[in-house]
Amino acid sequence: MATKQTSKRKAPARSSSRTAGSSRSTASRSAAARRAATPTLGQRMADGMSLAFDGHGYDVAGIVCLAFSIISAIGIWTDSAGPVGGAVSAVIGSVVGVGKYLAPLGLLGLGILLIRGPIDADELASSDPDLVVDHTRRTARRVIGTIILVFAVLGLVHIAADPPTLGAGGPAAFADAGGYVGAVGGGGLASLIGTAGSIAVLVLALIFGVTLSIGLPFRELFPMLGRTLSPAVEGGGRSLSSLFRIGASSGDHEDVDLFDAEAEWGDEAQPAPKAKAKPRKKAEAAATAELPGADEPTIVLPEITVSSVATQLEIDLSPQRPDSIWKLPALSLLKRAPAQSHDTEAIKARGLQLEAALAEHGVTTRLSGMVVGPTVTRYELELGVGVKVNQVVNLSKDIAYAMASPDVRIIAPIPGKQAIGVEVPNQKRELVRVGDILCSAEAQKAKTPLSVAVGRDIEGHSVMVDLAKMPHILIAGQTGAGKSSCINSIMTSVLMRATPDDVRLILVDPKRVELTQYNRVPHLLTQVVTNPKKAA
Repeated sequence: MATKQTSKRKAPARSSSRTAGSSRSTASRSAAARRAATPTLGQRMADGMSLAFDGHGYDVAGIVCLAFSIISAIGIWTDSAGPVGGAVSAVIGSVVGVGKYLAPLGLLGLGILLIRGPIDADELASSDPDLVVDHTRRTARRVIGTIILVFAVLGLVHIAADPPTLGAGGPAAFADAGGYVGAVGGGGLASLIGTAGSIAVLVLALIFGVTLSIGLPFRELFPMLGRTLSPAVEGGGRSLSSLFRIGASSGDHEDVDLFDAEAEWGDEAQPAPKAKAKPRKKAEAAATAELPGADEPTIVLPEITVSSVATQLEIDLSPQRPDSIWKLPALSLLKRAPAQSHDTEAIKARGLQLEAALAEHGVTTRLSGMVVGPTVTRYELELGVGVKVNQVVNLSKDIAYAMASPDVRIIAPIPGKQAIGVEVPNQKRELVRVGDILCSAEAQKAKTPLSVAVGRDIEGHSVMVDLAKMPHILIAGQTGAGKSSCINSIMTSVLMRATPDDVRLILVDPKRVELTQYNRVPHLLTQVVTNPKKAA
């Protein structure tokens, strides 16, 4: 009995020892957790630095790149940057070889891009998700194209320099060639396919890198180069041909005696052929008798005020997006028409010819003025006493026959003047380019994004029209009248004056004749619609 009681008294002692052990282990675990939760000095400093430079990560990286750009430029170009600059120059030279002379510029560009920072993709996607995709595609294409271009150029430099092997020349063996990059690109290819094959492959890679960087495929690159280089080639050809030309130069033609019709015939107009000499003189005499004291007619030439320097127009639109990635193209991309002169004597002779032609039909008029336009010249005629306006209007076909013109336009009367206008097509038309219209004062006054250039009026003023005020337009005419030129002028005006944030387009061209060339325009909401069912 005594033994059983003793065992019962010892049981509580074992349970109490287990409780005490568990409490000690719990206390040790809580102390370890407290020690783990307490940050160390290094962690606190790292957290403080991250909070201090929060939002300035790209600035720090950009400034570091700019610092390396300055140090490398001093070390590479002047060799006066001390041991640090010398080490940087040696490292860059061993990597890219002779490309080290351009490495500071590359670091400078990279630093500027880092300081500018990336675009806000979320905000851009909220307005148009396609813009994010286009921006990503364009950035990736430029980066990959630049890498291919660098490898190709340095590879060609390595093959051309033919440096010693790495074992013979040491780490600086490739410094005066294409560096390690050129050795991998050029030397590796040369060991596999030979020197000639590697040169051909690297040249093709060079062209591909250029097209990938600028975003132009092969089929568009070479025509663009042809258009760019053709003026230089033509000028060089003219210069070379002039070297082998025998005879007087163009400046010696001033001493040549020319026949002067006015000095030979006095103040009268040059006479017509003999068969019509008598009636024309009678008609001019009758016109002079009816209108005594007639003044000399005035010739009004177009006053074209276009700036010689093409500056891009900034249209004040609202609301604007300050973070827009789009920039308007420079107006210097458009060709400008050269200055064109007018033969005033020939213009005056045709005016007197018109006056005499009317006099032959018994209509007495006096030529009071002439307004010269790009394609037509308006002759202003004052009617004699007792002459009706309808007499001139009914002679439109006869006037066209006398002026050897397919057609004439009669304005009876000219608004604001006591005169009748007869518009006769010019024998030599002036060339009016879209670049001249978009650089004019009228284009600067037009502030709407849908204001497009349509041409120049008879007085030399540029004409801009707002498409928003004419939602339905019919462009019609015979073959060669300029329908396609009008459509292309409208498209060019919109693309040069408005960004995709301002104007979006949907183009429909089932015949695939005019508009398919605008497939790559970022203003399009979709590709040019060529399916007739979708167009309907």
